[in-house]
Amino acid sequence: RDFCLSRGLGDVYKRQGVAAALFKMKEYSSAVIYANKGIDALKDVETDLYYNTLYKTLAESHGALGNTSKSLEAYKLFLAAKEQLAKREQSKEIKKLLTLYEGQKKEVEIQKLNLSQEQIARRLERSKYYTRLLIAALIILVVLGGLIFYNHRYRESKRMDLMKSQIAKDFHDNIGASLNHIKMIS
Repeated sequence: RDFCLSRGLGDVYKRQGVAAALFKMKEYSSAVIYANKGIDALKDVETDLYYNTLYKTLAESHGALGNTSKSLEAYKLFLAAKEQLAKREQSKEIKKLLTLYEGQKKEVEIQKLNLSQEQIARRLERSKYYTRLLIAALIILVVLGGLIFYNHRYRESKRMDLMKSQIAKDFHDNIGASLNHIKMIS
């Protein structure tokens, strides 16, 4: 099908070129025939590419032949084809702009998402930092608590030892005094 379309377009292009050349050579009736054949060939190909040039050549040829009604009709068709081609170009431009707009809109959304992810990542890093800091503080508190507890037990043990030695010393002195007292009494 593509081969047939390209061959049909080539045929239309040739006919349009021949019609334009015949018009320049002032062979208006032949230019009308080739322009009509080109228009008929375009209908088979289903494209609007050469309508405006063929209708313009057809209108100018009819005008040169003095057939004003056909010339006017061909000019109307030429203007309609030109307007349709302009609308198609505008439509393509609008589609292109819409595509560009959608692309930019998606880029903005992606940037917002990236920014949001960066903020979440920063919050996560901050929370990890505070969690580590809290764990380190707890470990330090546990170690300090253990040291304080151990120091307290050590001091208590020393105090108990001093108390035991004081009691033993007092007991020894009391026994010695009691024995002396018994010795004196006896």
